[in-house]
Amino acid sequence: MKRTALLALVLTGCTAGGRRPPASSAASSTAVADENAFVELHGQRVPDPFRALEDVSAPATTSWRAAQEERLASFLADVPGRTELKRRLAELSRFRVDSPPLAAGERLFFTRREPGETSGSLYALDGSTAPPRLLLDLRSAGTDRRIAMLAPRPDGAAVLVGTTRGKSRWIELALLDVASGRLGDPVARTHTLGGAPAWRRDGLGFYFVKYPEPAPGQEATAPVSEPRLAFREASTGREEVVYVPEKKVTLAAATSPDGRWLVVSETPADAPGNRLLVADLSRPGLRFDTLEMGGAAVTWLGNHGSTGFLFTNAGAPRGRIVRAELGAAAASPWVDVVPEGREAIAGGSAVGGNVVGYFGGRFVAAYLKDGTQVLRVFSESGAFERELPLPKAGAVWALAGSSDRKELYFQTLALADPGTVHVLDVETMSVVPFFLASSPIRPDEIEVEHVFVTSGDGTRVPMFVAHRRGLAKDGGRPAYVYGYGAFGWVSFIWYQPKVLAWLEMGGVYAQPSIRGGGEYGEEWHRAGTGANRINGLRDFEASLDWLVASGWTSRSRLVVNGGSASAPLAANVLLDRPNGAGAVVIDRPILDLLRFDRFTQGAYWAGELGSPQKAEDFALLRAWSPYHNIRAGTCYAPTLVVSGDRDQTAVPSHAYKFTAALQRGQGCANPVLLKVVHGADHNYGVVPEEAADAYGDELAFLTRVLGSALTGVKTPSQPTP
Repeated sequence: MKRTALLALVLTGCTAGGRRPPASSAASSTAVADENAFVELHGQRVPDPFRALEDVSAPATTSWRAAQEERLASFLADVPGRTELKRRLAELSRFRVDSPPLAAGERLFFTRREPGETSGSLYALDGSTAPPRLLLDLRSAGTDRRIAMLAPRPDGAAVLVGTTRGKSRWIELALLDVASGRLGDPVARTHTLGGAPAWRRDGLGFYFVKYPEPAPGQEATAPVSEPRLAFREASTGREEVVYVPEKKVTLAAATSPDGRWLVVSETPADAPGNRLLVADLSRPGLRFDTLEMGGAAVTWLGNHGSTGFLFTNAGAPRGRIVRAELGAAAASPWVDVVPEGREAIAGGSAVGGNVVGYFGGRFVAAYLKDGTQVLRVFSESGAFERELPLPKAGAVWALAGSSDRKELYFQTLALADPGTVHVLDVETMSVVPFFLASSPIRPDEIEVEHVFVTSGDGTRVPMFVAHRRGLAKDGGRPAYVYGYGAFGWVSFIWYQPKVLAWLEMGGVYAQPSIRGGGEYGEEWHRAGTGANRINGLRDFEASLDWLVASGWTSRSRLVVNGGSASAPLAANVLLDRPNGAGAVVIDRPILDLLRFDRFTQGAYWAGELGSPQKAEDFALLRAWSPYHNIRAGTCYAPTLVVSGDRDQTAVPSHAYKFTAALQRGQGCANPVLLKVVHGADHNYGVVPEEAADAYGDELAFLTRVLGSALTGVKTPSQPTP
């Protein structure tokens, strides 16, 4: 029975027959196998033969990883043009990019990363006509610290700077004096899960999310749990925990620009939606009122006095903007300001990219038209005022502004745009570039098509197809296809050096907006999760079929790709169609779905992926978990798995265990290889050296397994004809 059908049986509530453990085939992987290792859940024992690879620093793991690296190096040693390819990738990774500025007092604060730098520097603009003033340059300190978050004090005289060390997700908070440029000693620690600190309006202290410290040496793998909201006085250092959740949640805090309201977002780890806790800081004591609509997303946008404005998908899967009277929130009805429309608002993603807010007395929201974005501006009463088009296939990724200022700063990302910052005056409706990102490629070299694919159940699925302008559709182009379909994320195309190099080499890049994403709102998201996860697989496979049928490529020149939360998608395409593509590339992966919740922030994905600890989710995860469903003796397509060895999001053991299991189960001579990006975290490839290392080997692998299909990579600084 085809795996799609088998998965459908399990995901809809039926059970399928058991699978035998993979047979031995790769000596290096067999050496670390333990046939007595099992996962025991809900009365079942599931084989886990490569459990030992979870200890990424153990001598046996280190030896196994070294053997994998030698194997990859040998496979790629004679790939022609590999050196030139890596040089071009390094060049494509050298660009300047700035963050949307944050306003405080009369100043603007932003970070800037110059071409080739590994960390951004902090700058201030002292007035609209002043040149940028460098405040903090961590490069000169000779450390491995990076700026991870900023929280300017309301008067603009100081900035709370959050920095990380190495590739850690743990953040040290320190206060920087703007006049002197002096950065004080760390005053607190938080985690990227908790978001930026929130200052009290008087500047005497700030709220932040704190976590129990991991044991020494366990920071890279220990679960991140038990958040608490704390308040710290800036001058005395006195710290007080002001809110303790009753169950496993993530927390984030904000204060309103007028200083009156403290807003805490509380998102459960194992269920959809969230709730807001709102406290009136003008009253003595700290008493929270709750704003929630069970199982729905609720986002604080701002306030006008005691009227709070919220985004929610409660009763409106495509999203709406509502108002509620604060202070009596439990009894206050929510009144539509901007009702649900035909298109969805990009406001419900759990992995960022939410583009909706209340700025200078107006609402600004990104609406989605078949996965493409337009910005719409509404008055405080909800009247439509203007629509602003955005780059084709690109998106707005970040908004920076507040309800008491008319300037809204936002960043656009696109295939040839690493991140241009614009400023919108919500009173005059003028939009002008504020910071132009440098780009080593011209937008007119690339063409992006917007097409539609019919999925197996008749659903119409949007897809972007990018290629070099004027490229002939001759049926033989290698086609690299990336899918995500999780957490409600809207699948736009952003700047990626490997994609640009791939296009220069004559390849086609495709990105379908499969179910599980947020392209059509919460209904589209839920249509690809839980028992509906099979829909995302069908959508992805239909996209592969469309590219072949449309004449772009052939089955043997398809490249299937997924990463992070979409790694199970790409891996399940491999398992469902073992030799249905020319190659499979899986990066930053989450592939063991029965133990993902035991590491770092994995437990907080249970609301999206399901929880192995719940009997009702176990069968779904057992059927969908790629590591546990490799069929011994099957001939699988050539596969490359890529992982940063310091990834604290998708810990490297996912990549190691799946690679070992697939090598042992491989039933033919097709290669199964592992690429370890040394010193890299979940976002590897940001700096030129990492990009050249990681993406150079990935594209060299594809060049080797696809034969002579890829040619013509530019040499560094080669002009376009």
